Amino acid sequence: MRPASSNAAFEPYRPRYTPEAFRDTTLDPERLRRRLLTMTVLVAAEHDKVVGTIAFSLAGTEGHLRGMAVLPDRQGSDIATALLSRAEADLRARGCTRVTLDTTEPLERAARFYRRRGFAPTGHVGDFFGMRLHEYARSYGGGADAARGADDCRVRPATPADLAIVLHHRRRMFEEMGFRDAAALEKMLEVSSTLLGRGLADGSYRAWLAETPDGRVVAGGGIIILTFQPQEVSMVFVPL
Repeated sequence: MRPASSNAAFEPYRPRYTPEAFRDTTLDPERLRRRLLTMTVLVAAEHDKVVGTIAFSLAGTEGHLRGMAVLPDRQGSDIATALLSRAEADLRARGCTRVTLDTTEPLERAARFYRRRGFAPTGHVGDFFGMRLHEYARSYGGGADAARGADDCRVRPATPADLAIVLHHRRRMFEEMGFRDAAALEKMLEVSSTLLGRGLADGSYRAWLAETPDGRVVAGGGIIILTFQPQEVSMVFVPL
């Protein structure tokens, strides 16, 4: 990952950081090289553009997350959730039973995001180049469950009652591909609502949703089953 890609995510916070803290948070080529040698680094990419990153390490059964960053124009999307979920899944697959992370006070939005994801403040506050650094932690089930890297989510079939969620995912799919015309997106949803609503009811559209234990849908996918033979393809897959 090019340092400039991750550093852009922290640039709006520069005035609230001490110079030393900001230099340690952002990456120059040498810091990037050291991180790659000591941690596993994951990136989220849209086509050939890196839009987010996270790093993690594991010592025994305790993991540590660092360097979560999403480009400013992609914040508020599902990128951060996807990065964190993948990092946690990898840690749990390696036997991690507890994971920690640190965040500074200016990163209030990040702290709220971590709390929603099950992280809680430990009460430990350190000094980070003249700034208060708050530790958060999350524990996982131990034993065989953790060794398997058990997933928090279950997958279930979508029903007609899930139409609003399916349409939301469909809109986000087009937005992720770069489509930003609000009027065109609304027209697409108007057409899709009729087609997919009817398909969920009669079985010509079949979808599955990934759901957390608290009932939050975090992913989905589906297919449209055609009753005729197209000239070019025999089946159309509609990703959510």
